[in-house]
Amino acid sequence: SMMFVLTMIRFGIVIWLLCSGCMWLARTRAIDDLVLNAVALTFILDVDELLYEAISPMPVKTLYQGLSPLEKPEGRCWNHAGWPVVCNIVMSFTVCIMVLYFEVLTEFTMMEEMRANMCSGRLDFVIDVNFQTNQLYSVQSVKANKTVLSEMTYRRNAVRELIDINDTHNVKLSAFVGSLDTFEQVTVQTMYEKVGFSRFCVDNPIFSKFKEQFRSQTGIKNGSRCVDFKDHCGYQNMRDLRFMCALTCGCADPLSGLLFEGPAEGCPRDVCRRSPQYQRALATRECRDLSLTELHATPAWAAYFKQYLQFYSNWIPELAASWNATQTAFMTYGC
Repeated sequence: SMMFVLTMIRFGIVIWLLCSGCMWLARTRAIDDLVLNAVALTFILDVDELLYEAISPMPVKTLYQGLSPLEKPEGRCWNHAGWPVVCNIVMSFTVCIMVLYFEVLTEFTMMEEMRANMCSGRLDFVIDVNFQTNQLYSVQSVKANKTVLSEMTYRRNAVRELIDINDTHNVKLSAFVGSLDTFEQVTVQTMYEKVGFSRFCVDNPIFSKFKEQFRSQTGIKNGSRCVDFKDHCGYQNMRDLRFMCALTCGCADPLSGLLFEGPAEGCPRDVCRRSPQYQRALATRECRDLSLTELHATPAWAAYFKQYLQFYSNWIPELAASWNATQTAFMTYGC
């Protein structure tokens, strides 16, 4: 009959709301969202009453209110509680247990597995791959310190500058380029490729465009010229400084003591060795091994092996004793 069909439709809607509503609430993360979602479900359950009050004509409401209520048959009681009440309580409790087991606990289990996979074991390391050699390298990461926070602050400030500035010609914290094609090129360009564009062994006249970056890297807050950052030319990570300040860093000086003096490290070696400065320096030197006394009087000798020991000890820490013995031997016996 029509009543049976309507009853089944209403029963189907109730079951659908029960299942979807429980899943919706079980997958809600925040408490405030949980309250709002529960209120939304209540609204859905009451929407038929609201529609009746809003659009039903007054004669229909009057007729409905004049109908006599149906008599409810007396049912059995359990401890003064009717069986429908007891059944409702048991069914509600059963649904809650099922939602807790199949949805909430499953979500918790997945989250625990994700946390175990991502956060268990040693976490203080960084790993990356050299795509040219397909070799994996790893290193122990450092805890947040003033140097790390300073670099992060510098990058955040560079982003904030770009957000707030109107004229890109006044950008100071980053090198603003003119086109997207240029940006894509310079962000993937290797130092070897950058050095290949060098035609002269000089301090780059656009150094001032990068001085804020070097100030952040070195901690020299008032540095504005290449000579102000000269003491940092020997650090391996200062490739850009050697590239921008090739003359000051000693790329054109055979007695500079630079360990990182090749094109991959920022020095345009071939160009600098053909430069007049380099040729004049070679012309004043004799082609012979220096004595131990002369080597000790040459700052480049000690500077070179200081960089040597630092680089190789960081590269292969297990052989630090061998690198230290090598440095000691050269400083003790000379050539």
